[in-house]
Amino acid sequence: MLKHRTATIVLTTAFVALSAQVAHSQDQPEMTPAQYLVGVQTKIQKLWLSGGTRDLEKAESPHVRFIVLPDGNIQNPSISQSSTIPAVDMRALGCVQMAAPFAPLPPGMLKDPVTIDFELNINHVTREQLAASGRTNDLVKQSRQLIAQGRTTEGVKLLENALNNAPPGQFVGANLKFELSNLYFNQAQLILIQDPHSAQALELAYKALAYAPNNKLAQDLVKQMTAMGNH
Repeated sequence: MLKHRTATIVLTTAFVALSAQVAHSQDQPEMTPAQYLVGVQTKIQKLWLSGGTRDLEKAESPHVRFIVLPDGNIQNPSISQSSTIPAVDMRALGCVQMAAPFAPLPPGMLKDPVTIDFELNINHVTREQLAASGRTNDLVKQSRQLIAQGRTTEGVKLLENALNNAPPGQFVGANLKFELSNLYFNQAQLILIQDPHSAQALELAYKALAYAPNNKLAQDLVKQMTAMGNH
């Protein structure tokens, strides 16, 4: 049986802003790779959010993984990280299967099938944490708007300045570090769509780890790229 080589692309919940940056910077009428990936993510996420909150109170956020073939059909949908509750995992897989098939892969994607892995988010925060995180929402929103306009440096600087001024040990600072880590990780992902061996992508993945050393997605990306010979 012929086996296809696949490139694994891991999407985070902050991916939309960076995809808009790519779309904004290109005048080509064809769908960009970033636009395509966000379309896939959004289609599944809508089904996930429409299912209500039953069984989610004690669950972790599940991660789904599947292969998208060039014609938009999928293969091997699976749970790459369990929610710890089988019913929630089954629901996550059901969302992937119901969302398929997707549009055919756009010209800018790799010719081989693409493996996509992303998190179906479940939030568990206390009232105090929710109030603290609310103080960063406007900053994060403004940063993502700047990035969507192609002003990535300004967007990053806005969050870094806010982090430098945040009280040490506060939930606000943790949120900003998490946002910055995801931002750098997503930038690396967008570069890898075009160049799977990019040294710049590896540098960005290391920056993601600098802000959040426990960011498993960034850890896995660094391991994957170094195993491929990226240094």
